[in-house]
Amino acid sequence: GGGGSWSPKVAEAIREIRTQLEAQGGSGFARIEDWNWRFMDSLGGFREFLESRPDKFTLVPGEGRKFTVELANWEAGAKRQSQGLEQSGAKRARVATTPEELEEKAIAEVERQLTNPKNTGNVWIWSWNQEFKATLGTLREFLENRPDMFEITMINETKYKVSLVVTSEAADEAADEATDEATDEAIYE
Repeated sequence: GGGGSWSPKVAEAIREIRTQLEAQGGSGFARIEDWNWRFMDSLGGFREFLESRPDKFTLVPGEGRKFTVELANWEAGAKRQSQGLEQSGAKRARVATTPEELEEKAIAEVERQLTNPKNTGNVWIWSWNQEFKATLGTLREFLENRPDMFEITMINETKYKVSLVVTSEAADEAADEATDEATDEAIYE
């Protein structure tokens, strides 16, 4: 079932979104990087399109404007599949990690690299495209979407340096320590 007559654009968009969601176990983050110039004119905004296809997708609200997407009617098929695997004696590997787990893993790796004293502001995660891109976007997009944690300084159109943002909490702690030391010195003088 669905909205009206068949359209190759609609089919293409649904196929791309479905492929991403199936790779994440039927639900997760979905995105089409070049949506605006490929589909916007004919299909409208990405979220608007997803919402217009309840026969295909279910939106699950997240924090703020964030949301995850589930394939409609996915569970019946997924359950059938897993029962088949259990009957064959095969153990099901846990492939799909949650978007939150992926984000935590990515943050930990970026922080690990940036806290290395030899790091000059470069971050490189060799498995990014295979492991994180479908869920978190490109590394640069991910870093740009976390201004609370990472600061990006553009060098030219494509090159940039990354640094950790010093949170007000960290700055407060450093100031408190300096005050404590000054107080200790005053007491012992």
